[in-house]
Amino acid sequence: MPSALKVLTGPLQPRVLLLPERCEPPYVLGRSLESNLILGGPAVAERHALLTGEAGDHQIVPGSRGRTWVDGEAITGPRPLAHGDRIRIGNHTLLYQRTQAPAPGPSETPCACCGALLGPSSGKGPALRSLHLGEELICPRCVDSRLHLERQLDSYRILRKITNNAEEVTYLAVDTRSLERVAVRILRAERQADARVLRRFLVRALVGVVLDHPNFLGVRGVHVSAGIPFVVVEHVERSTKLEVLVREGGAAHLADALYVTNQLAEILRHAREQELVVAKRKKSGVLIDPSGWVKVLAYDVTLELERRVATTEAFADLAAQAGEDTERLRAASYEPRDEDEARLGRLADEFAEVYSVGRILFQMVSGTTFGAGSLEAVRKARRALRKGLELDEGPLAGKPEPIVSLIERVIVPKGPARIRTLDGFTSASKETFRLMVERGDLPAPA
Repeated sequence: MPSALKVLTGPLQPRVLLLPERCEPPYVLGRSLESNLILGGPAVAERHALLTGEAGDHQIVPGSRGRTWVDGEAITGPRPLAHGDRIRIGNHTLLYQRTQAPAPGPSETPCACCGALLGPSSGKGPALRSLHLGEELICPRCVDSRLHLERQLDSYRILRKITNNAEEVTYLAVDTRSLERVAVRILRAERQADARVLRRFLVRALVGVVLDHPNFLGVRGVHVSAGIPFVVVEHVERSTKLEVLVREGGAAHLADALYVTNQLAEILRHAREQELVVAKRKKSGVLIDPSGWVKVLAYDVTLELERRVATTEAFADLAAQAGEDTERLRAASYEPRDEDEARLGRLADEFAEVYSVGRILFQMVSGTTFGAGSLEAVRKARRALRKGLELDEGPLAGKPEPIVSLIERVIVPKGPARIRTLDGFTSASKETFRLMVERGDLPAPA
């Protein structure tokens, strides 16, 4: 018979978790949604500990992060487990036990976890057959044998990790109610203990719920399960990060380059109105689907917006669901710890955002990175075209005059025609498209 872990403390109490007959590959305990047993809380690492071996002969192996305790002793290496050993990870205490063959108990014997009557019918309705766990009888409702077969967070079944950064991990999941694929974001375990980081995570989640814009990934909901706050967002199939597209995609079709950068300008304009900071993440935080439609994957909020949202009842309710002290989160400092953090908490000058969109346009049109000689190459190309010369060398060789002119007006710092606003770029890019269609550089739209 398999061994089991009985939850003595923590959000999963009083469940009994059956272990697989053989832990190959190792059975992972931790905060990662790819763990076999998901444990929440700031003191739990992504892969906190491993169980290896087979039924009746398991050992626990601590991970490189976080402390694992067995019978009150912090372990530093593999430790064989005996019946009755108590494992402590964060605020979770798990009792390791060996099971015996299922058997009916006396009619008045209660389940040691929930108190339901076990064994033969007592005349009050059908009784439940039990699992004999040590000296206790456990009813089937309190035994969870699924957690080593599938990874589940509420109604979301986790399929695989999609991406991660220094603070968050994003997983591909399936909503078991609608069978729709979604993305699930959670904070890294070691970051949830930081009140400032957790506050910003919850604020961004709440902002996403009310942010209704077709170019931002839709937030389907913000939930808490087993002490883990998580955000469910729209999943875009077969999408490419803008960073990868710009770096590896080569020269784009001119219409596609205008289409993408026009959307980027509109996104940045809308973000400024909503006090969202997208520009700092414009490449790594932006997705492009096969049709060229742009979706913002990641953004930050200004410090002013963060302060306002943190005072709302919605924030307090979400923090309470996560088991957090709302006042502790609100009281944590808002002062940036360094310049990088400061940049992510304030809007850039609009002039700088226009320039950044222009650089992306240059890279998509030329198929080359924007480097030290790029600015001079643009000036040289524009001078040649003004003189009626063929543009047969350089990164913009063969490109029509309207697109070269647009790039110059965006990235060359001086000149009366310099574009300085996002609305100005949107209008100019549409006019550039019209001119190129009129000249025959692009086909007329259907």
